[in-house]
Amino acid sequence: MQAIETRLLRFHDAVMANDGMVVQKILADNIISKSPLTIKMITGMLVIAVENSLSDAGQAILAYNSSALDKITDKHLDSIMRLAAQKNNLPSVKVTIH
Repeated sequence: MQAIETRLLRFHDAVMANDGMVVQKILADNIISKSPLTIKMITGMLVIAVENSLSDAGQAILAYNSSALDKITDKHLDSIMRLAAQKNNLPSVKVTIH
């Protein structure tokens, strides 16, 4: 359990630093991990990235989500993108709402 807590803290630190490369590496390592970060944890980090206008971190999480087997649900993505729209952060995350 300690390993997942440590990885989650590193993930949070990378998101808060808006370091898209480190976020990508953590998420890539997550795919082969014996105890992966849950989709709820990843969704929460995307919310943090959007709330704080952390575009590189948000883009890295969205890129991971596009190829992951366990994806952030469309319902949750819609809610997060509405939050980004309210904060005028859609251009920084490079997402459009149709």
